[in-house]
Amino acid sequence: MGSLNRKKKEFIYPVIIILFIILFGLVNYFWINLDKSPPDHDEAFHLQESVRYYQQINKGEISESFFHYREYYPPLYYQITGVISQFFGRSRRISFLPNLIFLPILVFSMYFIGKKLWDEDVGLLSAIAVVSFPLIAYLSHKYYLDFATTSMVAISFFLLLKSDRFNNPGWTILFFVSIAVGMLVKWSVPFYVALPFAVCFFYFLADLIKDGKNRILNLAFLVLIPVFVLLGYYIIHGGVMGEQPFPLIKLAGIYIRSLIPLLFLLFITLLMPFRVKKVKYFIVGILVFFIIIWHFYALNMPFVFEKLISGASAGVQEGDTYSIPEFIYLFTTGFQGIPFSFLLVIGLIFYFAKNDKTPERNLLVAGLLSGILILYLLPNRDSRYLLPLAIYTAPVCVFWITGIKLKWARYGILTLFIIISFLGFAGWLVYNPGTQRIMKYRGYFPILALGPDREDWKLKYAVDRLVELSRGEKTAVLFMENIKRTNPININSITWEFMRKTGDRLLILHGPWEKYPGAFYRNGEYYSFVFFSNMPKNRGGDFKRAFILMLREKGDDSKIPRIFDTYIKKSGVTGDIKPIEKINLPDDFLFWILEIESIHIQ
Repeated sequence: MGSLNRKKKEFIYPVIIILFIILFGLVNYFWINLDKSPPDHDEAFHLQESVRYYQQINKGEISESFFHYREYYPPLYYQITGVISQFFGRSRRISFLPNLIFLPILVFSMYFIGKKLWDEDVGLLSAIAVVSFPLIAYLSHKYYLDFATTSMVAISFFLLLKSDRFNNPGWTILFFVSIAVGMLVKWSVPFYVALPFAVCFFYFLADLIKDGKNRILNLAFLVLIPVFVLLGYYIIHGGVMGEQPFPLIKLAGIYIRSLIPLLFLLFITLLMPFRVKKVKYFIVGILVFFIIIWHFYALNMPFVFEKLISGASAGVQEGDTYSIPEFIYLFTTGFQGIPFSFLLVIGLIFYFAKNDKTPERNLLVAGLLSGILILYLLPNRDSRYLLPLAIYTAPVCVFWITGIKLKWARYGILTLFIIISFLGFAGWLVYNPGTQRIMKYRGYFPILALGPDREDWKLKYAVDRLVELSRGEKTAVLFMENIKRTNPININSITWEFMRKTGDRLLILHGPWEKYPGAFYRNGEYYSFVFFSNMPKNRGGDFKRAFILMLREKGDDSKIPRIFDTYIKKSGVTGDIKPIEKINLPDDFLFWILEIESIHIQ
């Protein structure tokens, strides 16, 4: 752009990107320090997992954090958080720091993708655009795996481009390493580069077939890879593993034995004199990929598949699916935002209308189709699954801008792009009404970034009071009134478990609807959460039965004392139940803390 020559751009643009990363990090720091919203179900779950890994690392139990059995989520993101927590402490405020590690990976990968496919100008604009999409900006300061997943998809796609259809040995091995590291963040990473990989592999395979003298040797080694992988997998799961817990020493022994076939094939491959070097290093890359992920996936793959299938079914039941028109709406308003979606449409028109398409640029289209195919085939569709698509849409949004011939038009659109980008990741700084509730009710705002929620939901105070009041034989009860599905704040049992800081004295009552423990599901809506502190074991069943009976009765939720006094007794339950404190919450919600001395079911 402008009069800068290529050499100056190669120096100045990375400096601009570094300054942009610092700005983005500062925005996230201010956001998370202002935000008071409780973590929702999934975020709270991931935060709890990070605490578990933190405790293992803090106790020096490194092996325990490396070997896990019957785990669904890979460990790397939690391990990074655990290490960071050793230096900065354990709190929700440091939860965005792992994303700051993946932020440069994402931004610089996009810069080099744009540079590789077009030039430095497209690279710079792509790097800025990718983190300015509203959903990416929002999730960058939330503790989900999706921002890191997007970063690993970005660097994997860049390395795939640099491998030149696996003709470059060094970049080929780095590609497989990045995919392996990505899979240790989340298992979905390879699916977002599946079609670009398939296209490159097709050309690679065609070259192997043309090599008449070594065709059989090349294909034989490719066939040996799945054979030796299955052999190692059989060593683990061939009647040895079950659902029972295993001692760490036994897991480590099984892991090492199962690696032997892969290490043996890697050794043989390195010794074999392949005439075509790219075949040798392609096989080495695949074997290195399996060796890196083996400690987690070889042990946990059956459980991961089991959870994927059950999770998909649960997603359908919970209504986590979207029709295609709904997803298009979500993509244009929530994920990219309307302005960037408008730029994308123009970019697609330019791309298909012009005659400067190259095989490498067509991989962008293949990557976009990979993501769309995943979203179409999955029965459980979450808006977060859209994030890695930004890798393929960001360059298309901006490449046409740099090619505009009229100087005034080009600079005018660039100015508009800068404004849109700022609003995309920091719009809440310039538009921040006293509450963000209305923005959450309307979903993700199509232009501005979603600002921090400054309303105090007093979760820690409520839990502290609950434990404080539980003394001796008394039991304190926390009852949250009128929590419905439409409530934008998703408070649930997992949220409470993470917010609780005091020992293990809080027992969660599992409601009739078991999908979310603690949430009572009645008349098609979520109504309340009930938590007991210091509940004697010998009367736990009575308490559970009493509250379930009470909540099955139709009552006026706005009159909690009357419910506990009248409706429990109407259900054949007697006891001394006394309201202690009412805690007012935003949006007319309430906490009631009650004290129980005795309770019996007649």
